[in-house]
Amino acid sequence: MTSLSVQEVTSLGEERAPEEAPVKVSLAGGGAYAQRGRLGYPDFVYSHAAQIFHTYHVEKPLSNRVIHYTSIPHTSTPHSSIPHTSTPHPSIPDSSTPHTEDPPPENFSSESTTLWAFQMAFSTLTFQELLEDVLMNSCFYSSQQTPDDLMPLAIVMLYDLQDRKFQPREPMTVEGEEPVEEVRRVESSLFSFRRKLEAELARFRIKHNLLSIHHFLPHNLRLKHLRTHTLPLYTWINTLQISKICVFICVCVCFIYICLFLKGRSRGLVASVVRPLVVEGSDVLMVGCFSAETVAHVAVHANANNARVHVCGRIAKPDHREALQSVLTAVGCNNVQVLSERFCDVTEWDSRVQKVRVVLLVPRCSVSGLCRPVQHILSEGGDLELIRDLSQGSVSLSRLNSLITEQIQDLRHALAFPKVNAVVYCTCSVYEEENELLVKRALESAPVRPKQRPFRIVSTGLGGGGEEKFFRMEESESDDGCFICLLKRDEEAAEAETVQDILARAAAKGLLGGLMELEPPDQIKLKKKRKEKRKAADPPPPLSLHQP
Repeated sequence: MTSLSVQEVTSLGEERAPEEAPVKVSLAGGGAYAQRGRLGYPDFVYSHAAQIFHTYHVEKPLSNRVIHYTSIPHTSTPHSSIPHTSTPHPSIPDSSTPHTEDPPPENFSSESTTLWAFQMAFSTLTFQELLEDVLMNSCFYSSQQTPDDLMPLAIVMLYDLQDRKFQPREPMTVEGEEPVEEVRRVESSLFSFRRKLEAELARFRIKHNLLSIHHFLPHNLRLKHLRTHTLPLYTWINTLQISKICVFICVCVCFIYICLFLKGRSRGLVASVVRPLVVEGSDVLMVGCFSAETVAHVAVHANANNARVHVCGRIAKPDHREALQSVLTAVGCNNVQVLSERFCDVTEWDSRVQKVRVVLLVPRCSVSGLCRPVQHILSEGGDLELIRDLSQGSVSLSRLNSLITEQIQDLRHALAFPKVNAVVYCTCSVYEEENELLVKRALESAPVRPKQRPFRIVSTGLGGGGEEKFFRMEESESDDGCFICLLKRDEEAAEAETVQDILARAAAKGLLGGLMELEPPDQIKLKKKRKEKRKAADPPPPLSLHQP
């Protein structure tokens, strides 16, 4: 895996993040392009970011609530009318729960515009308290008389306005798109009030002696924000298409799509752990949340040993299969089979998993070790409900317990397959409850069958595990945090059972109907020790027996 560092050094010798070049993204159905740089976003991105903010914003007690947010009106633009997925994301609350009048759409326009909307909403959630104070103290909320249903849009656009240093946004229209009336109206109100908004923000910084509004954040959130500019990019090369490397210079974009993939480091490392475990003719079962590119990465490694990859999880759902098939076709993989069932419904007697010897478990986790959690959640299929918690700097205990319950159930089920020889467990969490402690709990409660070797924690081969043999990567300026554990069956042969052991176990289960009296375990151990001592104390045979 290659590291591509993205940094830029100023003439004064200090390091700074490179200015983001304008990005052109093809919009679904239009054939035109929208430009995003320091100039802002297209109208529909603000509209959808406001919907996301409204869904996940922190609801204050009524007595302390200064700004009221009500349901956002749906726009009639081509992009906002893009249909939702037929199967909703499991982490998006349904209408039966409070605070979910408008679930955010996941698949509008393109992946890039989706990411823009979620990132803008996440940043607004991070500064929600500060932005609300600016709107109140500058008298914008009281003087402009903005309806409550447009306040989510107002606070989202205020964040973007200050991020652009209160510079005007150039109109961004594409073929087939009409301006969103609500967005233009709120933007006009904010821009006409920009002097007072900017002055209030400056007063706040002076009062609290802050160099920028990012110093208003808690320490851990501020560090994550700074690290986003220093983290390198990691790639993996598709060896099935490596012959195309000769056309890299002249067809760069095609090469990147077919041969070179940008991925998070944890996903690349866990694929490296799986690679030596795959033997000729065996299969791999992938369980949990991961992207189509991660599936392709493991499938390329498995292809070298004529192995198949079975996928069970979010990517196996009908609304994600098209994206998976598209990536697999481009990569050149034809050794992937999708299981539509939930993992807990797949049993050891299923004919499709009889050759599975390795299970890769990447469950939904708190992603507390990542500095770009939104991008990871969208690409790898994480829990969208975490957006609310992560924007405040910590994960709530109830949400963490819910994730832990799912994780330990999946890990116990993976350890229950008798033909599986290795289980790889990976998270992007910094909490021990999701990592070391959870693995130990699962091992203690894992079923042990007669004459079957138990699972043991072994080294991943990545180093840095210490005595516990876990691989743990701490958060730093050059790395995100992650945890990887490899569980393999004990290489020592299982102890042979005697007839007495079998009868004793049957008597303990009440299968003999009182035909045999059950001896206490201490008495059985004492008899075994006496027998071993008797064997050791037996005198050697007479010397005459050794002579011819």
